[in-house]
Amino acid sequence: MLACPEFPSTPESVEKLTSKIDQMGWQYNQQSLMAAHLMCVRENAYQPLTAQEVNASWANNMQQAQQQPGGPRIRRNPPKGTLRWQ
Repeated sequence: MLACPEFPSTPESVEKLTSKIDQMGWQYNQQSLMAAHLMCVRENAYQPLTAQEVNASWANNMQQAQQQPGGPRIRRNPPKGTLRWQ
């Protein structure tokens, strides 16, 4: 959840979050996810990530994104027969 970067996103926390939404009879949308998250934290259903854990998560995601190959490779020279200069 980008709106709540401190959400731990573990299978257990996701289960507790969705159970809270179902318990309250809410629809699944950003507002109910945020409200259920706050309720779960207040009820100690799970612990939110610390600021250091959030920063480490962002740094790890950025590092992984930089390691993935980019878009298509552009050839330096066009294949023979495709361009003719006159």
